[in-house]
Amino acid sequence: MARELAQALPARSTQALVLTGVRRAGKSTLQAQLMKAREASFYCNLEDTRLFELSARDFANFLLIVDELAPEPAAVFLDEVQELSEWQRLVRTLLDRGRIVCITGSNASLLGRELGAKLTGRHLSFEVFPFSYTEYLAFRQQAAGAGSFVAFLDEGGFPVFLHERDPRILQELLRDVVQRDIAIRHRLRETRHAMNLALFLLANTGQPFSRHSLTRSLGVPTVPQTSRYLEYLEDAYLVFAVPKFSSSFKKRVVTPSKYYAIDNGLRRFNSPQLTPDLGHRLENAVFLALRRRGGRDSVAYAAETSVWECDFVTRSEAIQVCTELTADNRDREIRGVLKAAALPGKRRPLILTLDQTDRIEVESTVIEVQPAWAWMASLKEGGGHSVPGADNQRAGQPVARVPARPSGLSRRPPVPRADEEGRPSRVTWLSKDAHPGGFWLAERPNEVDVAETRPDRRCPGRAGPQRNPLGWQGASSSG
Repeated sequence: MARELAQALPARSTQALVLTGVRRAGKSTLQAQLMKAREASFYCNLEDTRLFELSARDFANFLLIVDELAPEPAAVFLDEVQELSEWQRLVRTLLDRGRIVCITGSNASLLGRELGAKLTGRHLSFEVFPFSYTEYLAFRQQAAGAGSFVAFLDEGGFPVFLHERDPRILQELLRDVVQRDIAIRHRLRETRHAMNLALFLLANTGQPFSRHSLTRSLGVPTVPQTSRYLEYLEDAYLVFAVPKFSSSFKKRVVTPSKYYAIDNGLRRFNSPQLTPDLGHRLENAVFLALRRRGGRDSVAYAAETSVWECDFVTRSEAIQVCTELTADNRDREIRGVLKAAALPGKRRPLILTLDQTDRIEVESTVIEVQPAWAWMASLKEGGGHSVPGADNQRAGQPVARVPARPSGLSRRPPVPRADEEGRPSRVTWLSKDAHPGGFWLAERPNEVDVAETRPDRRCPGRAGPQRNPLGWQGASSSG
């Protein structure tokens, strides 16, 4: 199954293509699909344990191996480059030699710092997300509509979960990200505070929190420590912070941000709700669609405390999200979207619901009311998107041959396992004795508990327990 981001990637570029995103979203699978479009490619998974001691001292030999296995102009694909120290020097050398280079990584901050230091002006970055709604429809072979959309809000878009339907996959994924992408990478002595913060934010998407309130309520020792944990969670693509709209930079920094989850399925199975929270899942899905389309710093929320609130403000739209427009919430939702549309800049007012269509005119201003599923089905991906072929999580491709195992990169030649297409299912250095076909390189990417009852404005007339130990009192009750 081809995914949407593949269409945005240049077929050939003198820049390094950088694919970043949360684990298991499909970065490696996208690389495999890009490899299939080429006659010759070199692929290496730098997360493989047999490459654990690979360092800058080995780069000269590594480049010799690349030239021997896949002579120019073969493209070079490097997976999980953050596992290799000084990897940016290797990428720069490959670019200097005229190679097409594509790399993946699971940490936004690490890649950003190192790319800026060594590859300034020589890379194009693309964000890889779990399936969008249209990709979910293609995977499930369903038509767009309210029924399939509610299922999408329940299940999310992680390909491996959609394939196996086991909630433990998403629970283990969260633990894996916190342990490997946060604790190990940042040398944390314990993960309790980071995990509590992740669970709390996943359970309370769309609500504004200050760092001070999070620190007090979750028992984190200091505010700077909370700030670091929030940065780590964002770098690992578990949550996204959305600032409040303001023309003042100081106000944007000081005002509490809202937080949204990378995936509704991950959120659902790691933060069980005692009552249905369809409104919050709908809002989270709309944010992800906007983030995927517009990239970083493309979305904000707008509010005047206890007066009005608008869920999302972009450069061209003011968007209000609710499951249904009723007599109880109609005036509030309209007031919020009109106030946001009147902020500096020209914006189209839009209200997204679960399955309502309407056209509201207020003092010569037209407000479109659309089903969120129809709006998402019409979106085009922009700078940050998703990845192809993740329905087949075992992506691999024979890419080259060599008469013998390169020295220093493996102690012993393991026997490869093959998938249904006869391709090796993991990165493997093989000698000719171990495999009659020579050298194969492939990969298998599969590798606060307090309740408060408050009305949910997105599901009118319902109040239910929420995991909100902060006693949140935001503007959403009036916006």
